Amino acid sequence: MSTEFLHYLTSRFLLEGAVLAIEIAVVSMALGLVLGLGLALLRLSRHAALRSPAWCYIWFVRGTPLLLQLVFIYDALRAVAIKLDTFTTAIIGFSLNEAAFCAEIIRGGVLSVNRSQAIAAAALGMPGALTLRRIILPQAMRAILPGIANQAISMIKSTSIASVIMVNELTFRAQQIVGQKFQVLHRVHGRGADLSGDDELRCGQPDRGGAAVRLPPRARRRLIRKTRGGDRAAAAPEGSGRTRAAGAPAREAAGVDRRSLP
Repeated sequence: MSTEFLHYLTSRFLLEGAVLAIEIAVVSMALGLVLGLGLALLRLSRHAALRSPAWCYIWFVRGTPLLLQLVFIYDALRAVAIKLDTFTTAIIGFSLNEAAFCAEIIRGGVLSVNRSQAIAAAALGMPGALTLRRIILPQAMRAILPGIANQAISMIKSTSIASVIMVNELTFRAQQIVGQKFQVLHRVHGRGADLSGDDELRCGQPDRGGAAVRLPPRARRRLIRKTRGGDRAAAAPEGSGRTRAAGAPAREAAGVDRRSLP
């Protein structure tokens, strides 16, 4: 088990997927910050014509699941004959989603700076853009950076959603390996299944040496109930199927020793 784990840990196939996931996160985060700064400035505008669209966009994006947004963008672009590769589509979807969250973080950081700072800069004749760049944002970064760091961590974890639109990142590659090699409770009702008292299920053929798989308590209880249900079904046609002797063939067919059950 440890050897197999180390094999997958150093697998080039999975490492390439991890690198691709990090690339998506970095590019999406950078674009999201730029778009978020623009949205934050629109939210801080005095004009309702600028504030309202920005508020509606942020409200909609923050209130809908990222998975739904990603699938919608993937299908909508194809519907209008815009064909992009899945990598680019994922970056667009993640960037638009991240922009809404970054906008509120940046807006909160800007509002945390005392209003008198901007008034003093205006008294010195500094234009608004220069005041924002030299006075407001440097002081607001102390409040902005923790939230942006949390969003960056969340972005890295959210890249797994890109596997839904067939982006060949880490999760998608892991699913490919699972589909080819991973076998859960292999042949439980066939040959070589033995449920022992220490919660281990011996899977595979006994002549080839089944591997020990530790079952969680819920899966173990489900297997026990299924085995007991098979005993009752096998005993029903006999009329007096509630006897222990009638259930013996079903237990042998299922390959489970009832004496090892609690």
